[in-house]
Amino acid sequence: MTFEFATIYDQKFDEIDRIAKEFFQIDSDPNQIKADRETFLYSLEIGGKTLAAFDGEDMMGWSFAFPTDKILMYQFLAGEITEKELFWSTKKDPDYGAIYFCAMYVYPEYRSLPLTLKLIHKCIEPLLKENICVFYDPYSFQGEIIGDFMKKHSKFQIKSKTFPK
Repeated sequence: MTFEFATIYDQKFDEIDRIAKEFFQIDSDPNQIKADRETFLYSLEIGGKTLAAFDGEDMMGWSFAFPTDKILMYQFLAGEITEKELFWSTKKDPDYGAIYFCAMYVYPEYRSLPLTLKLIHKCIEPLLKENICVFYDPYSFQGEIIGDFMKKHSKFQIKSKTFPK
């Protein structure tokens, strides 16, 4: 198993875009971040990280996170701004205080807690620093379970929206 950060918009990112549209239904939700070239390039500009896991040439899954500030984090968690507004309002800032763990997808044939946790950790690890807060919006019940696990076992602060019951 290998991990690779996306640094150029290539065919691997086309696959991420396809899954984001299919699983997260980003085309029908104007409040979500799109997985297009413009978004990818801006994510690089603000220090975002897109990580893919591979088994040989086969993509096993991917994750995406970006640094932002705590004011935007609290506005997002309170429902005052959307994910899309959070992303496009974020500016490159070496003093960021929060990391938004935006998305992750693991193909069904590769789903396991160890791979999931590796994708999360390896994606946010380059962004971690002292007094950082990681936050997320659980898109699924599985996302909420993984987030709860991370909250219990993490050394850094984690906040989230509540998944609808």
